[in-house]
Amino acid sequence: MKRLKTNKVDAIDWKILTILQENARLSFKEIGSMVNLTSPAVSERIKKMEEMEIITGYHASLNPDILGYQCRVIIRLSTSTHWPNEKVKDKLDSLPGIVNYWICIGEFDYIIEAIAPSLPEIEQLIMLFSQHGSTISSVVSSFRQYSSPVIPPEKYHVK
Repeated sequence: MKRLKTNKVDAIDWKILTILQENARLSFKEIGSMVNLTSPAVSERIKKMEEMEIITGYHASLNPDILGYQCRVIIRLSTSTHWPNEKVKDKLDSLPGIVNYWICIGEFDYIIEAIAPSLPEIEQLIMLFSQHGSTISSVVSSFRQYSSPVIPPEKYHVK
């Protein structure tokens, strides 16, 4: 697996990445006009960043509420081993409704974000993960989907 160090990503690549994070459906020609490059040059840069796994995919953002998923939960799981557990990872990878999960070092071994059509399904998820350790769960009362764009590290400043 090839990895490109961020210092090999130039200012034009970052502009392209910023544009793609805002709208990945733009044509190479449209992106090129925004960064002063030809379509083939934009295509080559994007292809390079895909090969280097900087760009890992293109996705549609869906509204779970409209699709019938009325409940969202955050489950924090501490396993008895405090080490990534293959049974837990297999369940996370196969269960419907698992939106994201993180394997952590610290108080919790996993943080799980899941959606379900109703509270009984959320309860089933919590019970399922309780078999693998202790859980603390929070049902989300309102949700605003927002992802801040990834920016060049040198521009990252918390004020």
